[in-house]
Amino acid sequence: MKERPILFSGPMVKAILEGRKTQTRRVITPQPMLDKVFGPEMYEPVAYDRHGEMIPGEEIYGVYDDSGEWGVRCPYGQPGDRLWVRETFCTPEANDYVIYRADWSEEDALNSDAMRKRYPDFANEFPNGRWKPSIHMPRKFCRLLLDVKAVQVQRLGDMACADAGKEGFGFGSTAYRRFQKTWDSLNEKRGYGWDTNPWVWVIEFQTVGDQGQ
Repeated sequence: MKERPILFSGPMVKAILEGRKTQTRRVITPQPMLDKVFGPEMYEPVAYDRHGEMIPGEEIYGVYDDSGEWGVRCPYGQPGDRLWVRETFCTPEANDYVIYRADWSEEDALNSDAMRKRYPDFANEFPNGRWKPSIHMPRKFCRLLLDVKAVQVQRLGDMACADAGKEGFGFGSTAYRRFQKTWDSLNEKRGYGWDTNPWVWVIEFQTVGDQGQ
C-alpha cells in the first residue's frame, strides 16, 4: 500500500466526515492528445534509450492513448492505496494542537474572538485567527484517511446525475447543477470549466474509520 496526500475544501471535508462523499473528480493533466484513452491500468510507457531508440519504460499505473506519445501516471494511486486528506487548519503557537476550519461555520471561521472563546485554554496562543492553506498541512495533523476502492477515467460531462450524491452534493437535478457550479468555481480559471468537458480521474474511496480500522 502506498500513501499519498489529497486536498479537499472545508465543505467537502465535512461531507466526508458525515459519510455523504465517497467520490471525487480531478482533472487529468496534461489532457489526452487523442479522443480515446485506455486504462487506468498498469502499463509500460514509451521511453528512449541513449541512442534515441524507443524502449519500454518503467511500469506505471495510469492511462494512455494509442499513439504511444501520451500517457499519465495516476497521481492518486490505484485501488488498494491510501490517501491522507489535507485541509485548511490552524494551530496555536505551541504547534502541538490543531483546529480544522471545516468544523466551523463560515462566520466563526473568520472571527478570532470566537476561536478564543471556544478554546479558552489556548486563548493567548492563536495566531490572530489566521488559517493555514491545506497545501501546507503536515501529515501529523491529518485526521482523515481514505482507502482507494476504484479509479476510473471519463469525460466530465459523462458524469451521471446520481454521482452528484456520491460527490457529496445530494441527489437530483438541483444537486447536479450545484456540482457544476462548484466545479467551475474551482476549475474554470484554470481552463477546465464544465463546458470544456475535460478528461477527469474518478476516485472512489472509503474512509478508514468506516472499515472499523
